[in-house]
Amino acid sequence: MRKKYLFYVTVFSLFSIVLLIWYWRAKPNVKLIERNTDGWYAPSEVSHPENYKKLVRLDLRDNKTFLTQYAWYCIVVSNSFPFAEKQYHGAATQEIIEILNDSSSYRWGEHGTPDIDRTIIYYGKIDEPVGYTEIDLDGEVENYPYRSSMKWGMLTKSSMEKLMNILDNR
Repeated sequence: MRKKYLFYVTVFSLFSIVLLIWYWRAKPNVKLIERNTDGWYAPSEVSHPENYKKLVRLDLRDNKTFLTQYAWYCIVVSNSFPFAEKQYHGAATQEIIEILNDSSSYRWGEHGTPDIDRTIIYYGKIDEPVGYTEIDLDGEVENYPYRSSMKWGMLTKSSMEKLMNILDNR
């Protein structure tokens, strides 16, 4: 009986450790990212169809884009077993950022609470995190820092396919 109890305690402990490691790796440290990027960007107002053009015009005037000059590479973490990580440098990182910066990549709408499949954590020159994107396979993304051109964070079907093609095939 005691051996069976020890077996279950050991399995439970190992499972808990794996979950904690996954949680620590898969979730961006938002406070650290905010601290690292303090003063880089003025916050963008959340856009609505009524004020969208005005807010995008203000973001463009103030050169508020999503990480174009700060992200040097990114790490994509899968939020499902086996919690794989993949690192992207140079052109691939810039292609991802280009898709997320393009206002035509987004459509108005959201589908509710996202079920995050992957998290992209962007890193700067000195290996400090400078932003993140959380991706739901239904097309909803959450980006930090948010820009008004991102509407409510729902990618068009073609933009989602482009993004997933980069993530899956490079």
